Amino acid sequence: MNNIIEDEIRCKCTKRIAEIFRVDKGSLGDDTDLTKLCETQSARFWKRNVADKVLDDIRDAAGKESLKLLNSGEFEVRTFADYVRFMQICYEENPRLVQIVIGEV
Repeated sequence: MNNIIEDEIRCKCTKRIAEIFRVDKGSLGDDTDLTKLCETQSARFWKRNVADKVLDDIRDAAGKESLKLLNSGEFEVRTFADYVRFMQICYEENPRLVQIVIGEV
């Protein structure tokens, strides 16, 4: 994958995660722990929360091979950088699915 597409995916992921967690885009760094951001959000058992939305993104963007990475434990999405990298991996497998999740790349 070329750097332009990687940068575009990162930009779209930044926007998506900022929207989900209702944080400023500038506050998201590679080491931002998404699990910690989830803890700061209130959740009710009958209502979908931010963790559900991130998990939906991951599942919706994943193809067969990227799901194998997750299910085998070879790849884990905990940080913002992990989320971005996973979307890049998924884009290489099936760009259409990623574009449905994060927008046109």
